Amino acid sequence: MVMGVLAIGSGVALVEALRNIWLRGNPESPESVNLILSLLEIIFAVRIYILLYSHLEKRKIGELSSSGFFKFSLIGFILGLIIQSLAVLCIYWRDGYHVVSVNTFLFMLPAIEQALVAGFIAELIFIGIIFRIAEEWLGTWIALTMLTLLFVIAHLNVRGASFLMVATTAVQSGILLSSAFVLSRSLWIPIFLHFGWDLSEPGIWGGVNPGINISNKLFNSHISGPDWLTGGIFGPGNSLTTLILSLVFAFLFLWIAKKKRRFLKPTWKKLPL
Repeated sequence: MVMGVLAIGSGVALVEALRNIWLRGNPESPESVNLILSLLEIIFAVRIYILLYSHLEKRKIGELSSSGFFKFSLIGFILGLIIQSLAVLCIYWRDGYHVVSVNTFLFMLPAIEQALVAGFIAELIFIGIIFRIAEEWLGTWIALTMLTLLFVIAHLNVRGASFLMVATTAVQSGILLSSAFVLSRSLWIPIFLHFGWDLSEPGIWGGVNPGINISNKLFNSHISGPDWLTGGIFGPGNSLTTLILSLVFAFLFLWIAKKKRRFLKPTWKKLPL
């Protein structure tokens, strides 16, 4: 687990350092160059994961199988888009969402670039390494609990954090994404689910996402209303609507996974008496 996190973290840090060197020397580079650099960073991280765990665990890396890429990535992306779009729709119903101006799709390139990197790197580490390895040793239920508590602890001291923000982040990142992996046994769904919600929240609807720093969006919008509806300073992705939707989908994934016997038992329950 530690080796995987360090290996991917070091690889990402190296590519980011090269990106910064390039951008300092070429400050007027088009956004497409940034997107290409981000794709190279993603490819590098995926290759590190595959090479490391195929060597350490002596197995084929089925969770990143190319055979299920299109199906699982599409499912994940659409689900992420739906969850965030429904959150914005609820704000609109309460007359709290107003489009100020509309831009071309090219304005979404910075959001696409940042959301792709966030989706791939975060889920390779948190689901592919931390959750997957913990699940193999501790079983599905304990691993789900552990990862959820990890996100709770990590966000308790975030400046301005509310109970709703911490709960929503823990449910989304600790339960929803993990449950998608448990059901599919593929990293493509959690990766592209993360990508879908990170892209749609700021890049499409113009909301706030603390992890995505962009100025160009498809819709420049004005969002107002109570924090439980809008997510406050943390954006619609941390609203009560998003929390409820994430819980519903997570419960559905886990229920189906349980029926399909996709849950893993703790190591000590597999040992012969």
